[in-house]
Amino acid sequence: MNDLIKGREVFSNVGVVAPGSTLTRFISAKDDNDKKTLVWGVLTDAQGVMHLTLRDFRPHGALLLTCGQKALAQQLTQHYLDTYAEGLNEFVRELRYITQSSRETHLGNARI
Repeated sequence: MNDLIKGREVFSNVGVVAPGSTLTRFISAKDDNDKKTLVWGVLTDAQGVMHLTLRDFRPHGALLLTCGQKALAQQLTQHYLDTYAEGLNEFVRELRYITQSSRETHLGNARI
């Protein structure tokens, strides 16, 4: 039950880097739990752009590598990452629209 609650993903968030920093990439490490299959690294650069990295430990990846299909394994992981990022961006756009359209937002701006 504990594994179901905790899930199969690890998220490591560096947060926002210091102003002037040139860091734009962060790769997280997998903990010692073999049940974790996806490891996400999250970093926001000095320009406020969020960067996601993904290490994929799902079983099909190892099988594809064993069969000499490294490019296909990378394509599958990249597709998963791109799709996740697109979904996250869409969520943020919708949340922003809802927030900007709310009565409370308009009342708050009227007081300023």
